[in-house]
Amino acid sequence: MLRAFKDHPKSVGQNYFQHFRFSASVSMTLMYLSLTALLHAIAPPLCQTSTSKAINKLHAKMHHQTNNMINK
Repeated sequence: MLRAFKDHPKSVGQNYFQHFRFSASVSMTLMYLSLTALLHAIAPPLCQTSTSKAINKLHAKMHHQTNNMINK
């Protein structure tokens, strides 16, 4: 079981703490974006493009992370 905690982060070119920080950052961003999308659902004039723009930025960040993994 402990091996799994090292194997996956290593497979993406990170140590456990780097992987934790990156994954936690993605998780926090998604929670925030969920709230902005809900706010938009309740009041359509609010957050009209902020959620989709942030999702595109998050996608680019994750894509960049994947490219770094492939190029190592």
